[in-house]
Amino acid sequence: MSHKETDGIIQEKPGGRVIIGQVHGHPTPDEEGKVGSTGTSDKDRDTSAKLNIPIYSVDAFSGKKTGKSSNINRVTQGGVRTNKIGKTKGQGTGTFNLGRDALEIYGGKRKQ
Repeated sequence: MSHKETDGIIQEKPGGRVIIGQVHGHPTPDEEGKVGSTGTSDKDRDTSAKLNIPIYSVDAFSGKKTGKSSNINRVTQGGVRTNKIGKTKGQGTGTFNLGRDALEIYGGKRKQ
């Protein structure tokens, strides 16, 4: 199957697998003096536009105990950033369906 590489991300060409979204966490930085940031970054925005997919980030650095929910943020191909669009499930909280959201954006049902 043929593919191209963009900023270290392999993107399959039509006829193969289709990437409808990308999710990553923002863990606590290892370096002293470094602070994690909430939301999506400029690199997330640029990658979203380049790959034509929504990018989701999970704020996993806030020192919360294991099992607690974390905020989910999104940037779309059009550059629209939305912080706190939902939360990870955690214990006793609601859910946010990342796959469904990405598929609705990819299929044009949800605006960018």
